[in-house]
This record gives sequence, structure tokens and C-alpha cells, in this order.
Amino acid sequence: NVLSNDVSGEVAAIPLQLSSISPANVNLNGPAFTLRATGSGFSRSTVLNFRGTALATAVLSDSSLEASVPADLIAAAAFPGIPGEGLDVAITAVDGAATSNALNLRVVPALTLTSVNPNSAVAGAAATTITVDGTGFAQGLTVVFDGSALPTTLLSPTRATAVVPANLLTTARAVGVTVRNAAGATA
Repeated sequence: NVLSNDVSGEVAAIPLQLSSISPANVNLNGPAFTLRATGSGFSRSTVLNFRGTALATAVLSDSSLEASVPADLIAAAAFPGIPGEGLDVAITAVDGAATSNALNLRVVPALTLTSVNPNSAVAGAAATTITVDGTGFAQGLTVVFDGSALPTTLLSPTRATAVVPANLLTTARAVGVTVRNAAGATA
């Protein structure tokens, strides 16, 4: 006698899901870049979509993807009237009929620095608040004073403040003041 237990069933598919993307911010009119995504349920046929445009995607594993984003997708012509604080772009993964949740990639406009006020301080002065004006200011903006990143308060897409601590004002010298956005651009 031969006994047989025939068991059949279905294996549930792992849902297609995005957990993170990198970078999270890019500059308007920036160069082409590689978008990395982590998540679950990826297969050899999974592609990343940028605003609905399928990207050339390399599937590194069932939880990791890389895609090339051409510069024309982040060119100013693709974003007429982009607000000063930037614009979120939906990134999704698509595999056949399945579409993942969307994660946002922020496209930020050109960063400029037009003024710093006050534009001088006395050596040995107490901590001083400076106001910077320019364009393209958004969440993640940092004022950099003589190479030191300062805690920065964003007031608008064109204005921010930062406190220069007294220890950076101890000696008389010329210093550089710049701003850096979350995508790494400086002005």
C-alpha cells in the first residue's frame, strides 16, 4: 500500500510596495541622476515610474531597484510655474497590472542668494541673527557661515534666518555665507 497526501494551494504574492527612494530631493534643471528605491514584491519586470513615465530600471533584488532619470524630466519646461518651495513628484513601481504606493520626490527650483543682513559684525560680538534673501528656499535649507552649517528657520521661499553663535564671531576676518538646499545645491 502506498499512502499519498496530496496537498495543493496557492502562494500569496508579496504586494508591490515602495519603502524609500533616494535621493528625496533634486534640483530643477539638474543633471540626469540615478533614483534608488527599496521596497517589496519587486520582480525582473518591475519598473519605476516618474510622473507616469516608465524609467529604464535595473532590478537589483526583490527589494531594491535603480532607475536612470534623464535630465529632461527635471527640466524647467517639464514644470511650468513651479512654486518657490518646490513640487512633489509621485514615484511608483509598476509590475504588470500591479502598481505600488506612491512616494514623493521633491523637485526644487534654482537656488540663489541675493542678500545677507546684517552683512558685517563686530569681532567678539554676541550671537547674531542674520537674514538671508534669495530664491528657491524650501524645507531643508541650511545657512552656511564660514563653512559651519547653522540651524536655519525658513520664513518663505525667498527668506530665511539663522543664528551665528558667538564662537564664530571671535576674530575679525572676511567670511563666506552661502545657502544649501536639501538636494545639495549651494548658492
